[in-house]
Amino acid sequence: MQPVSEKLFKGANAAYAFTETVHDEQMRARDSARGKALADAAVAASVEFYIYSTLPSITKISGGEFTRGEHFDVKAEVEDYICSLPIRSAFLSPGSFMQVFLGMMLYIQDFGYWGPETEELLVASVAEAHGKLTTLEGFFDKHGVNFQSGH
Repeated sequence: MQPVSEKLFKGANAAYAFTETVHDEQMRARDSARGKALADAAVAASVEFYIYSTLPSITKISGGEFTRGEHFDVKAEVEDYICSLPIRSAFLSPGSFMQVFLGMMLYIQDFGYWGPETEELLVASVAEAHGKLTTLEGFFDKHGVNFQSGH
């Protein structure tokens, strides 16, 4: 990875930064290094206000029960690092970008439908919502997603 130059933020009063997560064997080290390097460059350039796109630590929230959310955990670690720096900062935690919504749901397909007990709540939510809505099942049907367990 090339070093991040303070020239990136030269003259900026505020900056927004996020790192793209690539899920491979280098993900954790790369995301950590990139996130910290961006923050360090902002400090070096005397940026007054720094906004970082973060995620909550799955490992911390679950008390260590779930440990396979490294892409969440590493962003939370970078957030902690930024909090230790001499820069005013804020954090945006979108949870997920909606353009990857279908891909996340396809991943769930491997584990089967999560239960008929959610159907009543879903119907009530749709009835109370305003605007043009569809159910998740309708969305999945439209996109050819099948949640019937094959195992």
